[in-house]
Amino acid sequence: MKRIFVVAGEASGDMYAGAVISALKARNQHLNIQGWGGEAMRKAGAEVLKDYHDMAFMGFAEVLSNLGTIRQNFAKVQAHLEDFQPDLLLTVDFPGFNLRLARWARRHNIPTAHYISPAIWAWKPGRIRKIQRDVNHMFVTLPFEKDLYDQAGVPCTFVGHPLLDAMAPDDVDVLHDFPEHQPLVALLPGSRKQEIEKMLPVMLETVAQMSASCGGCTRGLR
Repeated sequence: MKRIFVVAGEASGDMYAGAVISALKARNQHLNIQGWGGEAMRKAGAEVLKDYHDMAFMGFAEVLSNLGTIRQNFAKVQAHLEDFQPDLLLTVDFPGFNLRLARWARRHNIPTAHYISPAIWAWKPGRIRKIQRDVNHMFVTLPFEKDLYDQAGVPCTFVGHPLLDAMAPDDVDVLHDFPEHQPLVALLPGSRKQEIEKMLPVMLETVAQMSASCGGCTRGLR
């Protein structure tokens, strides 16, 4: 395997893809890796042909108003794949776009792997049929996901969650500061700008209301 094309469509995917590319380069520094993503992929040694910032759209209205851009993006990535002729297409998260791209790649005899499974156990379970058809190997971050794919006959490897590697030592120390009996709640709005702008304020307001109603029981929130 000499040429790998990687597609990450948002900030978190770029971070995860960068870690994968760094590991691949450590094994074989001569790998030719191109793709779509961001600064993390560039720093890891990939040639980034398109930045993810104009790819991630959230919500029905936003997707609908950007259908033209989405179609253009899909045509562009097809052209890049045809020019590069990779030995592997590695798609990272971003399933709405990437699973459709995997279908196109299968039709053009390009092997595919997908890192970070869509939450088929929570919603849209029918997606597993598309994955059976279009993805040659799935890399999952939650142990029970491997059981789902094993049952469906999809080649699958559990690799652990990348956020555990991304946590700084200070973040881990904070977790140890909490008493064992105290429940922990994580606020995870997402990595897209729209998610942070629209969801994080609502989450923080909810925490404030909970704290006021329970006499400051959420004072340990960080």
